[in-house]
Amino acid sequence: MTILYLEVESYQTPKKSGDVCGDVVQVLRQCDATTVILADGLKSGIKARLSALFTVERLCTKLECGSSLSQAMSDILTTLEENRRQLSMWTALTVVRMLPRGQCTILTYEMPPPLSVARRHVNMIRSHSINFGACVVSQYEVDLGENEGLLLVSDGITEAGIGNGLALGWGIEGVRRDAELFITLDAIRNLPRLLVSRASELSGGSQTDDASAVLLLARRSRRVIVFTGPPLSPDRDAEVVGRFLDSEGCKIVCGGTTAGIVARYLGTEAIVDPKSLHPYCPPRYILEGVDYATEGVITLNQLYNLLDASPRVLEERNVVTELYETLCAADVIEFIVGTSENPEGSSQPFLQQGVLGRRQIVPLLAEKLRSQGKLVTIEWC
Repeated sequence: MTILYLEVESYQTPKKSGDVCGDVVQVLRQCDATTVILADGLKSGIKARLSALFTVERLCTKLECGSSLSQAMSDILTTLEENRRQLSMWTALTVVRMLPRGQCTILTYEMPPPLSVARRHVNMIRSHSINFGACVVSQYEVDLGENEGLLLVSDGITEAGIGNGLALGWGIEGVRRDAELFITLDAIRNLPRLLVSRASELSGGSQTDDASAVLLLARRSRRVIVFTGPPLSPDRDAEVVGRFLDSEGCKIVCGGTTAGIVARYLGTEAIVDPKSLHPYCPPRYILEGVDYATEGVITLNQLYNLLDASPRVLEERNVVTELYETLCAADVIEFIVGTSENPEGSSQPFLQQGVLGRRQIVPLLAEKLRSQGKLVTIEWC
């Protein structure tokens, strides 16, 4: 099964130069779906941005707490309609929710329609209207394949040119036509910037609203699976190792005991690579069937310490820097963490050196990787 990852490229400019943009783009990555939100706060400036941020945070919180997209939108729109009558803290919304295999549901509330991007063609998408109380929302359904995507814009793009020769503005058809031209002449990832620049030109350099363009591109996800620590019960060794080896992606084993378990399952052995011996870096194991195998908690602690480092300062190549590069290049990282007790993890030398055990360091690693926009899961076994 091909698991898709949604790349998000956006470009925005505020109505007034030097002001904050009242449009907000937010990405929420979860195990079962990726959600991208383009929110356009009422009017422009700081009040518009606060309105958009408030709406986006509420919507994301509801989704993270298990609400369906329909439930979350219904709750949000009830509040927005009340605010709209009072002309305060109101926000227009486009919400895209993509499942791992590319099925997308798009909901727009008082926003321009989305466009599909495939094989350098930009097309309109059919929609139907649904009611959430007093709110009418346009719903779109589309299946994205590899290297296909969606284009979202705020009305600062579609209304560009009003009062400057375009009675009705650029319009979504004008955006579609020019976007298709742009991607034949330039790299597709530059499309948001090109559209915002064109909108500014059409308005004579004086924008009438905040302008945002967002490109979503689906591609095959880069996956990494890290298996560290023996399962709590040895009876589960074969089951856990089997699932680990059957997983799609780069396979990493962290832990000498863990490497031994995998080696027994494969009918081979884990051998220390003499070329990897290093005074302050854990050794690498040669283990056929996996991409990397090395020591456990020290490697994980050193990885954690490197994640905030700039690649420019990592002059020396070793197994930890290689794992660092692998994790940084990944989109999806799955940790399979055995919960069998490791006496060394709580030993005095480890404690004095600040080396954290698996139960402590893996969640910290996950938190730091998520802050870099990666989807990270932890399975305890």
